[in-house]
Amino acid sequence: MGGPSPLDVFAPLSNPQAERIAALAARIGRETADCAVLLFPLPMPAETRQRFETETVSAIAEVLDEFGQLTPSDRQSFQQIAALALDRRLAHHAMQGQTGGQA
Repeated sequence: MGGPSPLDVFAPLSNPQAERIAALAARIGRETADCAVLLFPLPMPAETRQRFETETVSAIAEVLDEFGQLTPSDRQSFQQIAALALDRRLAHHAMQGQTGGQA
């Protein structure tokens, strides 16, 4: 590829494309978690959760391919954002379930 990644050159706050990709990655993670809790009761078995984590990584990889050339470290960062969003949304649903709220 040559040269530094555009995401390394510009801080995320000054790079609208990086912000859009990060927001999209987080949305993918949240929506995957929402689907998971609709299909399976919490706490879900570890292998079921792993399946949704794998699906999240696959979905964000497909989206990142559409954005062109990103460095492996940029891809990893966006995959981590998606994984974190999935984890936090699942935790949110679990907490709602424990407090009697609607998950």
